[in-house]
Amino acid sequence: MDDVFWNALDTLIATSEIDIWRGSLPDGRLDAVVCTVDTHKRDAEMKLLIGCSAQEEQTILDFHHGPGVGATIVRRDKSPSSLPESAGERYPTR
Repeated sequence: MDDVFWNALDTLIATSEIDIWRGSLPDGRLDAVVCTVDTHKRDAEMKLLIGCSAQEEQTILDFHHGPGVGATIVRRDKSPSSLPESAGERYPTR
């Protein structure tokens, strides 16, 4: 396996409630989530991706695919115009 896979695997932080993948990007922003469904365990989970590059995101997505397990990435739209007009007061952009 390539180094990116092992680096991503090494940075998986598992807690009792939240799984976090920490990537190599220095900004440390929550840019995406991976949603997984395991039909064998009858389980669905979300994993947070923080500071992950596109290559790291793909590696993480590939890691979560397997027999009876599916996954998809939901990426955060980084543009301020993606917020609804009424969201400006509740969710100010920086």
